Amino acid sequence: MDPIAILSELLNAGPMAVLAGLSLWMLNRVWESRLEAERKNVGTEKRHSEEVEALYRQSLTVIQANTAAMTKLTERLEHR
Repeated sequence: MDPIAILSELLNAGPMAVLAGLSLWMLNRVWESRLEAERKNVGTEKRHSEEVEALYRQSLTVIQANTAAMTKLTERLEHR
């Protein structure tokens, strides 16, 4: 590949990488705020475990969506 093609691919992948980074940052902020709220509130063990499980499912969904997006982007770049 020539340098122009490499630069073009990097520029095309940039927005997707920014979106993935922003998603992970937002997920981390939500996680931290919920942990902080849990530390302040005295809740039952069952409620806590349900919230952790819900956060796990949300995290898994986000990771799967990001993986699917990156796979599609990679396929598009390979077919150029």
